[in-house]
Amino acid sequence: MNFAVFQKGKVFPPLSAKEIGEKIEATEIEKNAKVWRAPWKDWLRASDVFPREFGLTADLFEKMRERGEIHFSPE
Repeated sequence: MNFAVFQKGKVFPPLSAKEIGEKIEATEIEKNAKVWRAPWKDWLRASDVFPREFGLTADLFEKMRERGEIHFSPE
């Protein structure tokens, strides 16, 4: 099912989850963009619907380790 996306006065055409992920990666869709799909009653923030794409889950720390941004591990 496709999602409707609204951001800063711009309406995107209906997008699949994969397409939204690609646009997030390309920084075309920001965290505060509004996302909706049927049968939802309300619009939600993009970061609430796609947290992994924004690095807002535990995956964030694994990615930081991979990039060498975390130099120690708790014991």
